Amino acid sequence: VRAYAESTGALYTAGTVAHALSAALRDYVREVLVLVAQLEHEFRAERLTLAKMWFYLQPAARTLRALGAAVRAAGSKRGGALLNALLECRAANAGDAPFARALDELLERASAPLLEMLDRWLSVGSIQDRYGEFFVRENDERRRESIQEDFNSSYWEERYTIVPEQVPVFLRELANQILQTGKYINVSQSHLAKRKRQQHGDKDTASRTGAEKVSSADDAGDTLSQGEADGDAPRALSTERAPLRFSRHEKDYVA
Repeated sequence: VRAYAESTGALYTAGTVAHALSAALRDYVREVLVLVAQLEHEFRAERLTLAKMWFYLQPAARTLRALGAAVRAAGSKRGGALLNALLECRAANAGDAPFARALDELLERASAPLLEMLDRWLSVGSIQDRYGEFFVRENDERRRESIQEDFNSSYWEERYTIVPEQVPVFLRELANQILQTGKYINVSQSHLAKRKRQQHGDKDTASRTGAEKVSSADDAGDTLSQGEADGDAPRALSTERAPLRFSRHEKDYVA
């Protein structure tokens, strides 16, 4: 158990599922070591009897037997195949309650990374699978541009495919639905990203057009100011009224 937790399952290339399983195994081993230390303390204090030691070690022995069986089943597997191996081991020892509880906890801890990949695929339509553990595989050689060149392109059939050996047993009936759902979400996210880029480009174009208009108005204002300074601009109408002037005959008439 310690060999797998510290070497085989802890390797960088083992994958996230094996890493999670190794972390769970290390926690179990740490608990057993704490129990051994407590028993040793009781022994040094001369309070440990054979019956008492057997009482405390019997549950730990069953748990260690379950961990050993899980490690042998895991081997060098990864991803969904590793989870299936643990499920088979659990089913083979379903009648042993401590064994089943230990395997259930190992399965819960080990399946967490795979469920995170599944959540990402079903929420944003993308795959983040560095070690090839997820049961939906992305083919990077297939490009979206081929759809525009060939309307009969098999892009969607070959871009994302199912890896049968990596499908967990509890998801086999839903594998095709999960694949199609992720594809639809991928299309929706790509369309929304394209629309956002177009809208952002339209805003930039409108901003540049507005800036050009403001610059043209500023240039016209500068030209008008320069013309007024040179005396070429038309004079503004005066609001002051000129005094009335009467001729001699008009003065006589007014008088």
